[in-house]
Amino acid sequence: MRYQQNFRYIAILAMLIACGLTLAKCKTSAAGDTMIVTASDNGKEIALKRNEALKVRLKGNPTTGFDWHVVKNDTAVLKQKGEPAYEADRDIPGSPGMVTMTFESGKKGISHLSLAYFRAWEHDVAPIDSFSITVRVK
Repeated sequence: MRYQQNFRYIAILAMLIACGLTLAKCKTSAAGDTMIVTASDNGKEIALKRNEALKVRLKGNPTTGFDWHVVKNDTAVLKQKGEPAYEADRDIPGSPGMVTMTFESGKKGISHLSLAYFRAWEHDVAPIDSFSITVRVK
């Protein structure tokens, strides 16, 4: 009997944690709305309001020379803000981590945002990874 009660509490707690993690990936509001997308959003269409921030978070390791580069984007609809930010997974030199690129929506329209992961100095070499989303600004 006590086992069933404990199991029920654990199941409810697990569901609450799962809901919290799901909501953490959705739009959040602080000083304006921010949409966060990750590799799991590759190929999807997202909708933004005007002047809404978009953060693209992808795995990367710039210490290897590879970095994420914008290869296609309508800058009137979606403008990159600043340089990509890198956060290492561990406090060890050369550790892989997450690269975050920040954009801000502009005029209403559609932008096909495409990113590629490659070394900038290697010409005629295919990127080792890519990411693309369609951004619709309302």
